[in-house]
Amino acid sequence: MANHQSGKTKVALIIIYNYRYDENIEVLERIYHDRFSHIYHLMPFYQGQKNNVIPIYESSHYFQGYIAQGLRHYFKEEYSHYFFIADDLLLNPIINENNYTVKNDSRGNKKSTYGFSVHTSVDEDGFIHRQSVTLGNVHDSQERDTLLLGDESALYADAAYSSQQTRDKLARFGIADQVQRKGY
Repeated sequence: MANHQSGKTKVALIIIYNYRYDENIEVLERIYHDRFSHIYHLMPFYQGQKNNVIPIYESSHYFQGYIAQGLRHYFKEEYSHYFFIADDLLLNPIINENNYTVKNDSRGNKKSTYGFSVHTSVDEDGFIHRQSVTLGNVHDSQERDTLLLGDESALYADAAYSSQQTRDKLARFGIADQVQRKGY
């Protein structure tokens, strides 16, 4: 698509409803209007007048047909990405159309990424002490302080956590540095 090739992307947020609940339309548009320029609602048996609400005539127990039925209404050449959510799911407030797909790799180059990352701190027996979920475009090293309790004997982590700041912090707390080093 032209937008994607020029480096500019347009994202359409598609909100899928499992039941007709007209009151949620305005609520969700207030929540997301500053974060997404293009919002569509796929709602079973909608009979209102809003142009961005697409009526779906399918059982709410099977969502396979929702996307196909609504496709001709929301699929446009100008969009390079579609972000699908359910009406009963609230996105993290930092997620918006400008930041959910791009992050810097370990060399500082921008790259596309999708989804989420789960960061987990476990003890030597594999028991989870802390866990956090971030957007896929958040660098792993940003979660270091969230995961460290301060009473660890060692930190084992991949090279994304390798930095002088991490090494200094581990030394300050007397935690053995077992973080992999970057290969360049």
